[in-house]
Amino acid sequence: MIGSMLTAKSGRIHTTEVFLNQSTEIAEQLLATAFADSDGHLTWGRGFGADRQAVQDAGIFSGRIGEAVFLAALARETARPDLRDAAVSCCARLLSVVRLSGVRQTLVDELSLGAQGLGGAICGLVRVGQFLGEEEMLAAAVQLAMGLSRQRLESDQKLDVFWGMGGLLPSLIALYRSGAQEVLGLAVACGDLLVERRVVDGGTGVRAWRTLGDRPWGGYAHGSCGIAAGLLQLFACTGDAKYATAAFEAFEFERLIQRDDGVWPDYVGQEITTSGWCHGAPGIALSRLVAIENVSESLLPEEILGDLDSSLSSTIASPLRMSYTVCCGTAGRAAVLYRAANVLSNDSLRAHANHILHFSIDRINAVGIGSQVASEPHLAKGFWQGLAGVGYTLLRASNSTRFPCILSL
Repeated sequence: MIGSMLTAKSGRIHTTEVFLNQSTEIAEQLLATAFADSDGHLTWGRGFGADRQAVQDAGIFSGRIGEAVFLAALARETARPDLRDAAVSCCARLLSVVRLSGVRQTLVDELSLGAQGLGGAICGLVRVGQFLGEEEMLAAAVQLAMGLSRQRLESDQKLDVFWGMGGLLPSLIALYRSGAQEVLGLAVACGDLLVERRVVDGGTGVRAWRTLGDRPWGGYAHGSCGIAAGLLQLFACTGDAKYATAAFEAFEFERLIQRDDGVWPDYVGQEITTSGWCHGAPGIALSRLVAIENVSESLLPEEILGDLDSSLSSTIASPLRMSYTVCCGTAGRAAVLYRAANVLSNDSLRAHANHILHFSIDRINAVGIGSQVASEPHLAKGFWQGLAGVGYTLLRASNSTRFPCILSL
């Protein structure tokens, strides 16, 4: 049994009330630090486009659509109309831009394709629409997706989850699974291009994706397992085996570069390693969980379970001296462990996730959320690298079956 050797480090009993109260406090802090844009809509003034230029609206990674996702989920849980209104306000300008074809095209052109850009905006609109029961959000996500041309996809040189089609593809799958059948062709176009753009790694002899620099990378944010996770979701929707085959070969690449000490680097010889969603074991574990969720047991390579066991063990063993965020911090590690606990029906993994979140809560409360934001301003802005993702993770901890894990878009 995966994780059977893993035992909880903390005897503290977790309560849904503790996590929900902390999540609500984070929402209050976010609203206290928000201000109105020129149209009167809530913003935190952060977001950047494909060339790192400032934009009013970006994807879920750092754009205000990330706060909208968290606030919408909390509004659903608490039935607070002010949180619902705040979530809608965060989306209002994006919705108005999407309605106008000429302005919409400008948005499509200025943002990247991945979680930071269009993929993240589509994902955010889908989730807000689902949490609030707002069909307008889902319709806007379809309009935004259908504004993408084949030429725009072919121009992608980064391919990864953060910047490229690796982040667009799973967002399109989420939109397709919400009922938007018309976007499946676009998802297939992304998948086909990604399969075509694999390169042979000189050290291992297997194919993966060259996203940063001149060598294939592993990891979730910029590497092969993040792209592979999207392809596995596409396989589940289409049944086309080439997507699963490409994904499993990428997993083999990561397996071959894993260090003898159990660390999952992005490439052979990497000196600095982290343990987060972005780089390292938690992202590896997430990709293998996506495989289990989307591929029948009879088709799963047996090595997948070994990868999952190794990466979950490494995730748990990593020191907790890090930031709180979903991207590279404790919230991301806890979110992966909660997802694994649900998929594997493993209460020990849930206990480890609870321990990690209690550690984060204790540190946040020791200085106060307001003081923490003042000393680390980025925490007030964005889902992946801000408090919105931390708040959403706490909310999921209080009710993990009601809200989906967002980390795979």
